[in-house]
Parts: sequence; C-alpha cells; structure tokens
Amino acid sequence: MATDAKTYLDDPQSLVALVEAMPPPERAEYKSYGALTLESAFPGRKMVVYTCSEKGPLDIEVISFGDFRVDWETGPSFEIFTALGTTQMLAVPKRLRPRDVFFQVPQTFTLKYKGRQQPKHAVDFVSAYAVLVKTRSKEIHQVPGHTYAVTLNNFRERHPDLKLRY
Repeated sequence: MATDAKTYLDDPQSLVALVEAMPPPERAEYKSYGALTLESAFPGRKMVVYTCSEKGPLDIEVISFGDFRVDWETGPSFEIFTALGTTQMLAVPKRLRPRDVFFQVPQTFTLKYKGRQQPKHAVDFVSAYAVLVKTRSKEIHQVPGHTYAVTLNNFRERHPDLKLRY
C-alpha cells in the first residue's frame, strides 16, 4: 500500500482497498468466487438471476437496473430493483441479497449515450453504464448449485422453452 498520505493508490491497490472495505464474511465469500463479468446496463435493462440445477434453472428472478448517480461522498452508484425492493450498488462490491451474486461499479467506469431508433425516424438517447458481476463460476459452465446473473437475451437463448414474466 502507499506510504505517503498524499499519494493515490494505483489501480490494483485501489481494488484491494475496495474489497477490504466489505464486511468480513461477505469479503471472504467474494474472494472465493471465480468469475467476474463486465456488463452494460441502462435504466430499465433486465437481467435474469437463477440457480443452476441438473434439471434446469431454479429460483428464477428477473431484476431491473435503475438510474446511475455520482455523489461526492459515496461515489458512483446504480440501483437494482428486485422482488424484495431496491438495492443501491456502489464501487465496493455488494451481494444482491439473498442471492449468491455480487454487483459493483467498476473502477474504470464507462458511461455512454446509446441511440435508439424510434418510429418516424426519431432517435432517443439512453445512458448506458458499466456494471461488474461476480459469480462462483462462469455462466457457460452451468455448475449445479451456482447462481448466475445474465442478460435477458442470453437467458432466452440458453433456455428457449422457459417463458419469463417481467
């Protein structure tokens, strides 16, 4: 770690400091997880959180992303809406309770405005922001008992016979 109080930490040191800011039980679990995925989110974007089993996905929940904010005290944050309510996610990794998946704002943050073509040639612009998702293993492996968070389209491609209500 940096020894001079006026010296900023480099990126790897900052990441360690963010993880160390987690409560100890959560931190230990976070460190044991092996898959870190960078996703693009925007207000209203849906992701599917589910637990893999030998018979297919269990405990399927569709979550939705909300607004992105920057506050001088807490830094950047975004909202996730679940059946249990709204959770504010920050740069310090946070578990999406009660699921085995963590979300956070990445250190190197990207914010874009994506154009979306509307009828009659109008173009709307939506802010898209980066989100880090950490799970026990990569979704491609489909390990029974592991929880995954994937985009709605990816879930539909992998499980075309399952119809989701959202």
